[in-house]
Amino acid sequence: MKIYIVRHGQTQWNTESRMQGALDSPLTQEGIRAAHALKEKIKDLDLDAIYTSPQGRALTTAQILRGDLDLALVQDPDLRELSVKIWEGRVFDQVKKTHPQDLHRYLKEPQNYHPPGEENYYDLMDRARGFLNRLKAQDHKNVLVVSHGVTINALLNVMEGIPVEDFWKKPLVLGTELSLAEEKDGVYQVIKRANPVDDLNY
Repeated sequence: MKIYIVRHGQTQWNTESRMQGALDSPLTQEGIRAAHALKEKIKDLDLDAIYTSPQGRALTTAQILRGDLDLALVQDPDLRELSVKIWEGRVFDQVKKTHPQDLHRYLKEPQNYHPPGEENYYDLMDRARGFLNRLKAQDHKNVLVVSHGVTINALLNVMEGIPVEDFWKKPLVLGTELSLAEEKDGVYQVIKRANPVDDLNY
């Protein structure tokens, strides 16, 4: 099984450097354009399943990528983005000023990031692992997965056996660019990671 993984298109909050997490903002015209461009690139993949985060920015991207294909969009909550509730909707530079220690742990010491009552990276990796375990039990050949930057990192890290403490060893991927993985005999292999972002633009 080949798994094509894509991050949602650019959103309004991406352009404002606002952290999104469990909240949402609409795709920009550039995000929509890029999703349509990717749709043209993948039109010959012969997809037999599309899995997506239920969050609006991913779901809208998945709807564009599906185009006229007669496939249901399987909304899987394990593909949602890592929640950062106290920061959601806030500009990244503001968070750096108001929560410097917590943000440092979030970005530099993920194994020590444990916000009270919130998901941490261990939780995220667990649900990424759960999704991948369910996926390999399906009889698919070519699958498209639409998700979010941090969650995609978790999916790829699980496939590569990268531990939580090294979560950010490889950076966020760009929106509407494909990562490619393969599952064979129950084992996942990352073939290609999409190009990385050049800043912390959520």
